[in-house]
Amino acid sequence: MKSFIFRQNPRKQQQEQNNLVDYSDSDDDEECNDDIFVNNEIIINVSEKSSKDYGLFIWDGSLVLSWYLFTLTKNNPQFWNGKNVLELNAGVALPSILLSKLGVNKIIITDRIDGFIEIQNNIIDNLNLNGFNINNNNNINDNKIFIEPLSWGNFEKFSNQLTSSSIDYLITSDCFYDNTKNYDDIFATWYYFLLKNDKLVILLTYQVRCNEKTIFNYLKKWKLKSEILSIKDISIPNYNIDSEIILIKITKNQ
Repeated sequence: MKSFIFRQNPRKQQQEQNNLVDYSDSDDDEECNDDIFVNNEIIINVSEKSSKDYGLFIWDGSLVLSWYLFTLTKNNPQFWNGKNVLELNAGVALPSILLSKLGVNKIIITDRIDGFIEIQNNIIDNLNLNGFNINNNNNINDNKIFIEPLSWGNFEKFSNQLTSSSIDYLITSDCFYDNTKNYDDIFATWYYFLLKNDKLVILLTYQVRCNEKTIFNYLKKWKLKSEILSIKDISIPNYNIDSEIILIKITKNQ
């Protein structure tokens, strides 16, 4: 069993944040309920499975991305209002659940076609844990939240929701691995949505796993504009990120 508790004490706003993370590890594949406190008002409850399927586990990149998305509301609490957001490779979908609470107009949560049903059911469970009325019909909360299958580069199987929606932000974390055979499929998928909206912003958390094969050569190949964003001010309360995470903003060259 492994659990997280992120807290900010609203009564100590003039003092250091009183944060607590409590975690422990147990044997495989037990479900764990994680209470993630994103700020003084938002509580996110997440159920994950710890071993068998990487798509059902909360990775460091997802945590960093979630906290960055939240920091965008620091100076503008309405930042996400009216925005349409697509999460690729969502897994447990922590960033999407957070954005649903931050006021997005529409969030489309996607993951690979292979194994989609199990991932979808886990996402539905997590949304239900957070007060959203979810069923398996993909018509959730007055057309605000959608869960769709999407595999990299498999455009002919994109749903109507994916092909017809105007996306403002595309978010994804931890989609590049040592055994990722074809990075071009990922870039082709990004480019598909960039062609639909040339003002689209892609936010990616990227864990450096292989110095020989990085995404930066592919960014040049696909002629995409990229900017490494600072994460030094992103403080996940008392949680140590063991991996090297890079946060990248990607846009289409105008």
